Amino acid sequence: MLPCNTSRAGMQGSTVYWQSRNRVVLYWKKGTESLQYQHVRYRNRTHIDSSEFLMGNLSLTLGKLRLEDTGDYECIVRKEQDITPDKYTITLIVNISAVVPRIPSPMGLDNITKTNGTGTEMRERHHYFLILFAIIIGILLINFLIWRLRRR
Repeated sequence: MLPCNTSRAGMQGSTVYWQSRNRVVLYWKKGTESLQYQHVRYRNRTHIDSSEFLMGNLSLTLGKLRLEDTGDYECIVRKEQDITPDKYTITLIVNISAVVPRIPSPMGLDNITKTNGTGTEMRERHHYFLILFAIIIGILLINFLIWRLRRR
């Protein structure tokens, strides 16, 4: 939810619109949402609580977030009696957690990278590779020592 609050005075005949990158995200005039100005990218994804509108709560709910939604959003309120509109800027940062599969290892063990919300990567099951590597090195070392003892 992108917060936007203004005084309740004059909200009855006001026009409110949210925009981002010069695209209309939501256009609300005299208590009704108008889709004719809304950019197609935001269709069926926006909501303002109409019961809160007259109270000055113009907070925007943007659903089905996408990484491309990251950016500055402006809440612009033009009340009938005001010459200049009120403008509020809110920055939205979309950070989607995801599990991204990687190419499987030749040994058949999964090498899955999980990204947490901060962008830090955590490797699951990477310790299997380390154990496998240590076992192979151990076997090679034992074989070398046996070969060396037999040569004497």
